[in-house]
Amino acid sequence: MTNAIEIENLRIDLPRSGFRKRVPVINDLNLCIEEGEAVGLVGESGSGKSMTTRAIMHLLPDGAQRSGSVRYRGQEIADFDRRTLALYRSRDLGVIFQDPRAHINPLWTIGDFLVEAVVANRQMLRAEATDRAIALLAQVGISNGSQRIQQYPHQLSGGLLQRVMIVSALMPSPAFILADEISTALDVTVQSEVMAILSELRQSNRLGMLFITHDLDLAAAVTDRLAIMYAGSIVEVGPSHEISTAPKHPYTAALMASRPSLTEVRRLQTVPGRPISAFEAGNGCVFASRCSFAAARCSVERPLARQEKDRSVACHFAADLAPAISVAASQ
Repeated sequence: MTNAIEIENLRIDLPRSGFRKRVPVINDLNLCIEEGEAVGLVGESGSGKSMTTRAIMHLLPDGAQRSGSVRYRGQEIADFDRRTLALYRSRDLGVIFQDPRAHINPLWTIGDFLVEAVVANRQMLRAEATDRAIALLAQVGISNGSQRIQQYPHQLSGGLLQRVMIVSALMPSPAFILADEISTALDVTVQSEVMAILSELRQSNRLGMLFITHDLDLAAAVTDRLAIMYAGSIVEVGPSHEISTAPKHPYTAALMASRPSLTEVRRLQTVPGRPISAFEAGNGCVFASRCSFAAARCSVERPLARQEKDRSVACHFAADLAPAISVAASQ
């Protein structure tokens, strides 16, 4: 299969108050997503997940410096002219944001919100776009679509609005979906329903997806592969079921160990230390300061990602520590 998104040696530096130079927030990030594949990008807050999304959209903050490559179907996004970039954002990509109330104009009806982009881009006439919106609303479990499109955002619950956001992303028939923390504001029951709908629609339409979340279990349930991110770097990549059952990087194991148990009452484990940003990592392993397996080498030498079959792990001692890491993840 061909790659839909290819990120190679990506580094993003941003201006920061109190610093003379820009500081890195993404450092040497490499990730490929095939056509029709769902990849989960998992990590703590501040690890660089949302900035990766903005790099894919080519919507970096003012003052940002970017090096490396971000390609869509083999074409460098930074080389797109204005028209090509506009078509890429409006037709090829579908974006589902974390907080629907922050991204839907409260003065517009649901119908106006859903049809505006495809009508403005001349993909559909308004009547055709309205019919498509009603049909997609039915697919995501919202009945009486002809009535719903006349309502305003404040008249819908958070769960319904998140489904509206899914419809908005699917309206232009994109090839790729960016889903950024879309379940964070939802309760568990609604979260399950929304994710089931998104997963079914993605598979039926053969869409690629980058699913960004801090929830390792959720990502493993709805994606084909997982990419674990820490301090602006990818530390482990592999099939979702393998990483969620047999992690090979100490950070992945620490994330798994910090999950509450459904079968026993025990003290909740925490990852020692505090999360760090990419500019704090220094020359060594980004996780060295919090890793219980770290050696002197880890603080001075950045480990390269080592490929083993369909797994990639950035750890000097991944092979030697495999049994201990598996035990740590299950505690």
